[in-house]
Amino acid sequence: MPESLLSAPATGYSPRLQMTLRVGGRDFDIAESGPDFVALRDAADVEAAEACIITDIDGEVDEVMVGLADGIRADRDEQPIIRRKRRA
Repeated sequence: MPESLLSAPATGYSPRLQMTLRVGGRDFDIAESGPDFVALRDAADVEAAEACIITDIDGEVDEVMVGLADGIRADRDEQPIIRRKRRA
């Protein structure tokens, strides 16, 4: 490991991160997100729909539209998504 990494001062700062999947007026906490899936902390069955992934990092909010072609299934660990576009 490079010595500069070993001697770098630790700041002790970790940004607050919250990721939410909003679909049909319901919010689901996201535990993990990949390019074509989300893993939800507490999934519930939802029909196919358009949804929005809301990412909040220290108050900086970003929203990305996604499609849930298969909806959400409570018995599935990863929910497939189709990324659309960022909200303006």
